[in-house]
Amino acid sequence: MAVVRHGAGFGWKQPWRDLLTGLRRHPDPDVREEAYAIDMS
Repeated sequence: MAVVRHGAGFGWKQPWRDLLTGLRRHPDPDVREEAYAIDMS
């Protein structure tokens, strides 16, 4: 998740937003939970 968190510092432009959205659909529930915990606003 550190890579995705790095994207937040850049205003969540592509590809960071797409990566986070993909992680929110991940089959592993722990990965999904971490991805949903990251605020893109």
